[in-house]
Amino acid sequence: MTVSDPFYSQLSLLLPFDAADGSTTFTDESPFAHTPTTSGSPVISATHSKAGNALYLDGSSNLSYAAHVAFALGAQDFAIGVWLWAETQTGSYPCLVERTGSWGAGEWNIMYDHASAPDVYSVWVNSISGSVPILTSTTAPAVGALQHVGLIRIGNELHLCIDGVVEDTYTISGNFCGATSEQLRIGNTFKGW
Repeated sequence: MTVSDPFYSQLSLLLPFDAADGSTTFTDESPFAHTPTTSGSPVISATHSKAGNALYLDGSSNLSYAAHVAFALGAQDFAIGVWLWAETQTGSYPCLVERTGSWGAGEWNIMYDHASAPDVYSVWVNSISGSVPILTSTTAPAVGALQHVGLIRIGNELHLCIDGVVEDTYTISGNFCGATSEQLRIGNTFKGW
């Protein structure tokens, strides 16, 4: 993969999922070249991707990336973006991306149709809100359609964006989660591409 982005050196994780259909190789194209640990049966699929192939998760599979300072979301600006094509979910807490560990201080996640925040995308940060989301979308998660979900921090504002439109904003001061090194997990109980 050739990357010509002027901000490439600032990327923490870049997952094009462009290996061959059926592959179980998940190459990180960021400068860090992180290698995931897999759980269940994640696989590259030629079905329902934005361009080329995509990661398919069956609702019981995920990718985990070891704790690394590159994943620490402190007080600096950041952006997280995910293209997805969801199937009907089988779990109550389908997670797109999260800081892994037991739900405690510093934990956060981006959820798809969470049991306690149904019919919306939501962002949860334990050290800020604990048992309620800090951001929720106005757009409902779609089954069988391509959508883009973004979490962006600019200064003291967090923005939840769906298909490029800011749908909710939260004012934050200080660190997003307080951790200096975070482990990331992609797709915990999420079913789809």
